[in-house]
Amino acid sequence: MGSDFPDSVAACRETQWMANAWCVRGVTCHSCFKEMLIMSEPILVSGTDSSTDKVQTVVVNAATGEVVADVTISLKEAFGAKYRLQEGGFIRGDGGAVRIPYGLLTDGIDVSFDAVTREIEAKGYDRKHWRRMVYSLQQHGMGAWKRRPKGISLQDVGSDPRRLLSDVVDGLFSTPMATSWMDTSSEAVCQKFLRFLPAARYAQITGSAPQVSHRFLVPQATRLHEEDSDAFLQTEEFNVLASICATFLTGQRQGIGEDEASMTLGMNLRRRQWSKMLLRQCYPKGLGSRLPKIIPAGAELGRLWRYWVERHALSPELIVHMGFGDNIAADLTAGGVKLSLGSSGTFYQDLDAATYDPTYACHVLRNGKDAYMGMYVTDKCGKLVQRVMEASRLSWDVFNRSVDNPQWTDPTECVFVDDRDQILYFAGGANIAAALTRSILTDIHRRVAFLGKPPYIVATGGFAKPGVAKMAADIWGCPVSVAPEVNRVAYGSAIWSMTQATGRALGIVASNLCPTGTRIDPDPQRAYFYRQLAAEFAKRFPV
Repeated sequence: MGSDFPDSVAACRETQWMANAWCVRGVTCHSCFKEMLIMSEPILVSGTDSSTDKVQTVVVNAATGEVVADVTISLKEAFGAKYRLQEGGFIRGDGGAVRIPYGLLTDGIDVSFDAVTREIEAKGYDRKHWRRMVYSLQQHGMGAWKRRPKGISLQDVGSDPRRLLSDVVDGLFSTPMATSWMDTSSEAVCQKFLRFLPAARYAQITGSAPQVSHRFLVPQATRLHEEDSDAFLQTEEFNVLASICATFLTGQRQGIGEDEASMTLGMNLRRRQWSKMLLRQCYPKGLGSRLPKIIPAGAELGRLWRYWVERHALSPELIVHMGFGDNIAADLTAGGVKLSLGSSGTFYQDLDAATYDPTYACHVLRNGKDAYMGMYVTDKCGKLVQRVMEASRLSWDVFNRSVDNPQWTDPTECVFVDDRDQILYFAGGANIAAALTRSILTDIHRRVAFLGKPPYIVATGGFAKPGVAKMAADIWGCPVSVAPEVNRVAYGSAIWSMTQATGRALGIVASNLCPTGTRIDPDPQRAYFYRQLAAEFAKRFPV
């Protein structure tokens, strides 16, 4: 692994990180830091979290750990009218279809470059100090590159820096829009896969079972084959959105990172290659030749495309790394076990070996640490919240206040729904958010109880609230750290950029750049009530 620092600094990688500076001599950090600044200009690195509704970029000075810029762009506000985006930045269709315009991806890159460079200069840096970047997205979603005449490349259709790339990219794809991470239109296709192999066998090979993989690339490509065979035949390559954005950034067609390939339902997880058996037995003829090359997670892809360099006056030496899936990028910020609440409730942890659990709620995937990550999902969280809010007629302000400051009455108060997402029971009044959150946490806990009690948990996303973290601590019976309110996907991506620029170990950089936060200890007296709640869940809804 290379380093952007001068030889005298790079040669001292084994010294400790002290006082947020690189200690060249390992004795007096401040003196060495000043000497380093004389020897070298600042090196800025960045990580980006591009979701369906926003693009957030964190820029860090690799020498000091200083956060130089933290910029968030609302795609709905910037481009909602242009693309007729619906709430959340989507375009919804029938049958669970949720789409993203390809041009929105390039527009997001463009407006992010513009905002970040202004912020960099406002902090007294030159935009040409920006030297490495990682551009991450959700690991789900699919785009279909169209077959092009030999010799035609992305540069040929978008080399003029005065022209918006979004005006020309649609012609590069065989589908009108990319699928979003929320797209569930391949649900029926996934059920058909089970006719070929049982779910347990799929999980042993890929790390995921079909019934929880309807958003993945291979089922989406199979759905396209069934619904629009002409578009399938016109497709040269299917790929995920992070790789498509990497192509936009470098101007060269990029493969798929192994972290995201392990959530396609097509990769043999242990062998790190496409499963020939699955492609031969279960999927449409010709799909294997349309899947991209699998490359290491976070791989160095090359320099930023000249189009962006000239358009935003950036350094021609700015190096682009393959972006990560959002869960993987967030995982880079801390060790241990993580709890995250978004539209789903997610529990994930690093694994020493690929241990598969083919139950409804498990994925095992490669991570950026040359190891595995287990991810367990309660997929109905978003639906639960919406149903409960509709039934209770509570405002979101009341809901949020209830989560921030839950009223502790009987912890067995909770929300139950049946298989049709119909509410069977919920607690009333201001306790409803606390009751709902207890239900979500308890449901996750019962699904992962076989893993044992972790030494500690890091609460992120919607779980990173003191009241919710207290529930988690009591349910698991272990300390919970409330993560600082940072975008852990952007920070995780920035951490990777920083390790590549400096040659420092990932764990050292992560522990200094993104601390885990405030510790909350469990209350043993509440354990009895949560055991009651878990037993009620198990009786009503067996795993």
